[in-house]
Amino acid sequence: MRLRLLLAIALAAASAPRARAVDLNVITGVEVRDAGSSVVVAVKGSRKPSFTTFSMADPPRFVIDFSESRFEGVPEDLRVGDGTVKLVKNLSYGSDASSIARVMVAFEVEVAPPVLEESGGTLLVKVEKPSVPGAAVAKAPAPAPAAAPAAAPSVAEAVAAAVGGAPDAGAKAQAEADAKARAEAEARAAEQAAADARAAQEASARAEAAAKAQAEADASARAEAEARAAAQAEAAKAQAAVAAAPAPAEPAAPAVEPAVTAIAPVAPAPEPEPVAAALAPEAPVADVPAAEAPVPRPEAARPDGLAPAAHVRELGFRQLPGASRVYVRTTVPPRFTIQDVGPDVIRVELENTRADRRNDLRFLDTSFFKSAVALVTPSRHGTSYVLEIKLRERVPYQQRIEGDALAIDFERPGAAASPSAQAAGADAPGEPVPGADAATAETAAAPAQ
Repeated sequence: MRLRLLLAIALAAASAPRARAVDLNVITGVEVRDAGSSVVVAVKGSRKPSFTTFSMADPPRFVIDFSESRFEGVPEDLRVGDGTVKLVKNLSYGSDASSIARVMVAFEVEVAPPVLEESGGTLLVKVEKPSVPGAAVAKAPAPAPAAAPAAAPSVAEAVAAAVGGAPDAGAKAQAEADAKARAEAEARAAEQAAADARAAQEASARAEAAAKAQAEADASARAEAEARAAAQAEAAKAQAAVAAAPAPAEPAAPAVEPAVTAIAPVAPAPEPEPVAAALAPEAPVADVPAAEAPVPRPEAARPDGLAPAAHVRELGFRQLPGASRVYVRTTVPPRFTIQDVGPDVIRVELENTRADRRNDLRFLDTSFFKSAVALVTPSRHGTSYVLEIKLRERVPYQQRIEGDALAIDFERPGAAASPSAQAAGADAPGEPVPGADAATAETAAAPAQ
């Protein structure tokens, strides 16, 4: 209904003869001035203005519509940004008699309703600066009294008023769309900031974990390097000690050791038992004649009281009637200590004794013999030659020196010594250390490879 009325009025206005030429108010300047406690927006026109005002919220704005007016040389946007006025926007609608010039003042904060004053052809809009945030939203003041005489509005004025309302609705819709877009942008910015903060925190945690892992790896590497350095130092020290020891002199010609006969009769030897598995992966079970190994020349006693340097000539194991013998032959009469280091381990240390052959450092597996001895493990400890004898069970044993050999006899478990064996043990210095032609079951180290 309203649209039809507006169309009818417009047609009537168009068909009616124009009684007079339209004298438009030409707005040539829009300025913003700082007046101390207030901000003044001055709109300068060519004649006394006829206008209407209204306020808008979110964001806060104040709109002035000048009827039968147009802009000339006035920019569309006038950016201020002084803390009170953010922007002044100048828009034109319609033409000729329906021409409307709109001045929209956008505020940065909520302000009190502006005060309007008219002086000649200039309209002054005074906006009080807010003392504290959150001042009341600007409200539209009562329309200023028009200078024209009160009379019934003409057809042109009715059309101008009708056309002037349309931009208001469009501006309001545009403002709402702008506010919604701003809110969405702010929400997206907040989400992005939160995501960036989370990503930075995760990156910091990953960097911290990587630094901690690197520090641990560095510490482990340093510890390994220190351990290797210590091991190398010990090896160098051992090599220096070995190098400092006098080398054995080469014999003029290898001599065959004469056979040694027993002093007292002994019981008949039992049937040979199965020989144990190989003493070492590449060392077969065999008896080695003493003549096959070079015999270093014995050294004289040292003036500092230590034993002269000795060299291992033979390490072996032999079954005797009622006993099992572990023996070691050296180039000089051995000096040794023997002690129990566990419930089933006996440790024998030969002082200042070297093992020049690799086979003299291989273990003897005697577990397949009917004997209390299960395993004999030789090793180097500084300048000493050490034997660790592991027993199946604890049995009595005796040790003795026979020339250049040390013999340790372990009583066989559950075997009662015969009277003849007991007599032999009482009268004789002991069973001679076996040579290369021993007939009983015997285990000896293989020759050096």
